[in-house]
Amino acid sequence: MSRFRYIRVISVAVPIAAIAMLGWVVVDPVLAEAAGIDVWNVGRLEDELRDANRKGDQLSTLNQTLQSQYQVNQAIVYDVINGKRKLTVAAEQLWKMNHQSSGYAYVITSIRKGPTIIAKVAHNIMCNATQELSQNPVQQRELVARLRAEYEAAYGVPAPTFN
Repeated sequence: MSRFRYIRVISVAVPIAAIAMLGWVVVDPVLAEAAGIDVWNVGRLEDELRDANRKGDQLSTLNQTLQSQYQVNQAIVYDVINGKRKLTVAAEQLWKMNHQSSGYAYVITSIRKGPTIIAKVAHNIMCNATQELSQNPVQQRELVARLRAEYEAAYGVPAPTFN
C-alpha cells in the first residue's frame, strides 16, 4: 500500500509543481531567466530594446540636424527673395553647407540645370524662391525677372526654366 501512496503522491505533486513553475514563468520572466527556464528570451529582448532605443535616439538626432539645416537653407532663400543676399553668394553658401548631403547633392546634380554645380544650386534657389511666392503672382514675376538677370550676369547663360 505504501507503494500505491507514493505513486499517488507523485502523480499529484508533479502536475502541481509543473503548474506552479508555469505560473512562476508567466508572472516573473526575470526570475524564470535566472532559473534557466526563460521561454521569452528576456535578455535577448532587452538587448533588442536597447538597440532599438539607441537607433531611435540616433534618428531623433538626425531629424533635429536636418530640421535645423532646412531652416538655415530656408532663411538663405528668404534672404534672396528679400534682396538681402545675392543669388550667387547664396548658391555658394548653400553648396558649401549641403554638398555632403546625398539627397541635396542628388537634386542639384540630377534635376537642376546649369553650366556649373554652383549655377545648378542657383537654379534650385530660383525654383524654391518662386515657389515661395506662388500665392503672390505680382511679386513672383518681379522676383523671376531679378533672379534671371542675376543668373545670366553671373553665369553667362540664360537662366533655366523654373519648376
